[in-house]
Amino acid sequence: MIARSTFLFIAITSTASLAIADDKSKAGTDGTVTSYDQSKAVLAVEVCDKKDGDWDYSPCLKVLRERTVALLCKKGAGTYKWSFQVGSEKSTLSQSTTCASS
Repeated sequence: MIARSTFLFIAITSTASLAIADDKSKAGTDGTVTSYDQSKAVLAVEVCDKKDGDWDYSPCLKVLRERTVALLCKKGAGTYKWSFQVGSEKSTLSQSTTCASS
């Protein structure tokens, strides 16, 4: 019974965190990092964990960059301009990604 309860808890927790990571309504809010395409449309949102009471943006920014590059490269070869925002900061940081043909 305990093993079954533990499995259920893990399954629910994993599903909830995946849903939050793709929740574009959280774009540009505290505790998130957000990537935007050149037209300012939201590409991806990652929800960050707290560490010692503060948002720990570094690990989720790494994940966001990897996800964004993967999303853009699915479009095919080329150079893509995009930007990202940390938390609710008003400014974004410009990036570009070059994808090779497969």
